[in-house]
Amino acid sequence: MKKLRYFLYIALTLPGLLLDFTVSKAQVLLQAPTELKAEGVAYNRVNLSWKDNSGDQESGFEIYRDPGLGTNFTLLATVDRNVTSYEDRSVSPLSTYNYRVRAISRGQQSRYSNDASASTPEAPPQSPGDLIARVNGLNVNLTWNGNNGGGTRFILERANMTEGTAFRQIAVVEYSRSLAYEDRSLSPATTYCYRVMAVNNSGTSGYSNTACADIASLVPTAPARLNAVAVSESSIELTWADISDNETGFELQRSADGSAFSKLTDIGSGKSSYQDNGLAKRTRYWYRIRAFNANGSSGFSNVAEATTLDVPPAKPADLTATTISSNQINLQWKDQSDNETGFELERSGNGSDFQKIADLNENATTFENRDLQPATKYWYRVRSRNNSGISGFSNVASATTPDVVPVTPGRLNATAVSYQQIDLTWEDLSGNEKGFQLEWSDNGTSFTKLADLGENVKNYQHKGLKSETRYYYRIRAVNAVGASGYSNVAEAVTGKAPIPDKPENLTAVPLDFDLVQLRWSPLSANATEVIIERSQKPGSEFRQIGRQAASNIQFADREILDVKDYYYRIKAINAAGSSGYSNVAKIFASSIITAVEPSSEELIYVFEKTLFVSSAKSAHAMVTIYDLQGKSRARFLAASNSRTDLSGFSTGVYILVVELNEKKTVRQKIVMH
Repeated sequence: MKKLRYFLYIALTLPGLLLDFTVSKAQVLLQAPTELKAEGVAYNRVNLSWKDNSGDQESGFEIYRDPGLGTNFTLLATVDRNVTSYEDRSVSPLSTYNYRVRAISRGQQSRYSNDASASTPEAPPQSPGDLIARVNGLNVNLTWNGNNGGGTRFILERANMTEGTAFRQIAVVEYSRSLAYEDRSLSPATTYCYRVMAVNNSGTSGYSNTACADIASLVPTAPARLNAVAVSESSIELTWADISDNETGFELQRSADGSAFSKLTDIGSGKSSYQDNGLAKRTRYWYRIRAFNANGSSGFSNVAEATTLDVPPAKPADLTATTISSNQINLQWKDQSDNETGFELERSGNGSDFQKIADLNENATTFENRDLQPATKYWYRVRSRNNSGISGFSNVASATTPDVVPVTPGRLNATAVSYQQIDLTWEDLSGNEKGFQLEWSDNGTSFTKLADLGENVKNYQHKGLKSETRYYYRIRAVNAVGASGYSNVAEAVTGKAPIPDKPENLTAVPLDFDLVQLRWSPLSANATEVIIERSQKPGSEFRQIGRQAASNIQFADREILDVKDYYYRIKAINAAGSSGYSNVAKIFASSIITAVEPSSEELIYVFEKTLFVSSAKSAHAMVTIYDLQGKSRARFLAASNSRTDLSGFSTGVYILVVELNEKKTVRQKIVMH
């Protein structure tokens, strides 16, 4: 290929100045493609080819197409360098297209090639549709939808399905708006199937749907699906499908052994059922049927058979129910019939609402009813049955299962909920217990009964326990028959008890010369005991003078020996320890001395070891002086108005008893200074 090169010469002249110049490298111009050819090879494809004249200089080719007269070219496609062909698949059938090509490279384009044109042929036809075959005597009328325009022909094919022959062409039909064909002089009792395809200059379509037609036989078609059903002990109902449309009637035949048939009756055309009456009960019969017309009879249908029904059986009698165990009752009855096919056994839990529990075979006269509940009464009745119906019920028989010992309770669990309470729960696995026996132990070996509980009880609270103590439990269910086994042993440990609250509102009241009464508010619920202390000093040297149950909220101090001030305090205790002390209650010495005031009628007192006695109603008085240990130190008779010297007594506290008369005695505490 010849390459053209062009050079650019530039000269620049200035007065007195000579300039150098350079010549740029020659630029190669792209050569236009030539020999462009276009060929319509299919209704949807045009093939293009051309000659590449630009060597390796182009980067690709641009292909232009004009769908008209060659005056409106538009870019169709761009292909790579050195490609010299292209398939245009965007064309339509029966159309003419013009093409041109040019080379391109980095912004340059060659001149266009020559123009080439091509025309596409007609498209192949579409498949016909909606083919319908209608029988008209021994002819078949065919119609279909062409789905194509003029210039299309249709090839019609037929197959003999009765003889099993393949499809073959029977006609060529030219296009028209109403496409139809009549296939004449066909054979009777034969099935024909048809199909059609379209043809034009571009080829053939696919086949249409297949349509079939049955040419009627001259003799009727045999009836089908003969069925026989016994409707009573003397009647059988027969039904069949009338397949023919040209019979004049049907011939029904019957057999007593399934092989030797004889005509039973003729039945009119169009019928499809018949009832055979007057038959023997419990007897088997066979039947067949055929259609007939003036041309002859069809073949026979299938053979159908049925057995006439029996009469309902007699009801069973003398039903008895016998208890065998806590979960089984045996039943027995008398079979009164010889034609039953089985028995239906029913049971009730209340004597009125019965439900079927078993279907039994013919001739059965016994039944073992198992898996029953203990201590439960059941009622039974039975009846027989066959294909003709069911008998009445027998007499009702009843029996009661004995009770059994209850099932052992399960999953006994013990949970300490406080320092003095354990909660117990268990599963009641029995439905017949009358109660539960709960036992406990403090060593896990020797158990004693803790409580008798009612039926269905599932929990118990064991209260009043010791703190930080392990307890063991077991339980069993009981009823009138006996006791179940013991459950698992459950154990729990009570927690540590909290110490009691500090006592409050302690008071001390002198009631007599040798009696001081202490009282306080009720203690906290977790206290078990209270300790009483006394001192002759307000803040020290207290010693215990009493200990008693926490429920007792008073204490009598009868150990006052000296005339001094006394101080009291108390504290509550339990297994966890002791509370803080209460407030301190005080008794003054003067309160002790004047614990018993002198009578308004008698003046008896001691002053500076002198006893003064003055009584308005008594002439004399018997005086006894005791020490605090209860020992008599002096006894004398004093005048009603007298003074007695007691200087012989040492300093201390004494008890003075003055008997004024048989009805009045004065007792009081005195102090000798």
